Amino acid sequence: MTTTVLSAAITPSTDRYLSQLAGGIPEGVGLHMVQSNGGMASPGAMASKPLGLAMSGPAAGVTAVAAVARDLGIRQALAFDMGGTTTDVSLVQDGAVTITAQRTIGETPVRRPMVDVRSVGAGGGSIAAVAGGGLKVGPASAGAEPDLLVTGVAGPTRR
Repeated sequence: MTTTVLSAAITPSTDRYLSQLAGGIPEGVGLHMVQSNGGMASPGAMASKPLGLAMSGPAAGVTAVAAVARDLGIRQALAFDMGGTTTDVSLVQDGAVTITAQRTIGETPVRRPMVDVRSVGAGGGSIAAVAGGGLKVGPASAGAEPDLLVTGVAGPTRR
């Protein structure tokens, strides 16, 4: 149910965004979006399945690592992407990405095939603080406003 509700909630804004993006592409130029499962699809196809864009940025990185690992004959590789507020990691085995059918976006469970990327709230600009007798890292980040970021459709966007 949560997957359906989340999809319905983001469909109007995703449709507007994809229409505007596609409208800015010169005629004769193809536009494809990376999906959260590592595949590609047209903006029209993604408009009807907007959750396919959730976590698509990290999925693209892991897919690229898998291609490089295959080309170099590396059997196991770790895709590592450190941003300002999070670090995303994924294991590539035998040149293939791992797909998971269930994960969370924020705190919302989502059932949709996605590249298995684990995000840790400890990016390169994360601020560490002592809280409750222990060390807490993130989500505050030097120069970032994580409470104003919405992760999902085509990566982080400002509210």
